[in-house]
Amino acid sequence: MANGSVKRNGKVWSFVVDLGPDPATGRRRQARRSGFATKKAADAALRDLATAADAGTAVSRSRITVSQFLTDWLETIKPRVRETTWVSYRMAVERITRQIGAVQLQSLTPLQVEGLYATLLERGGAGGRALAPKTVRNCHIVLRRALA
Repeated sequence: MANGSVKRNGKVWSFVVDLGPDPATGRRRQARRSGFATKKAADAALRDLATAADAGTAVSRSRITVSQFLTDWLETIKPRVRETTWVSYRMAVERITRQIGAVQLQSLTPLQVEGLYATLLERGGAGGRALAPKTVRNCHIVLRRALA
């Protein structure tokens, strides 16, 4: 069970929980959260995070953007796909990143993705022209494959 503690800082409550060592580096990992109005709320959030850590489903926070992630993904898959496939993936990634590239990957929501598709259908092409539904579907396929 992950260890944690709750403390009061002024009018708000916060907690810190030990997530155990990082498997890659062996360094200690901790998660801190604050801004809880009551001790009970902080305790509940601590228990939820500790349970997720014990189950191996706790995700550390990252500031990587959709653009950075997709660029890295493109480089990773380049040796495994044909050149023409990679070029079409790159074009789809360019269309995606023009719209939502600055969004942090962890904060990307289904609503933002739906908004991306709507924007691409309306004015995602050259000169602000509409894209064909098949082109938008290709963008969806690339985004889905990258996030899988």
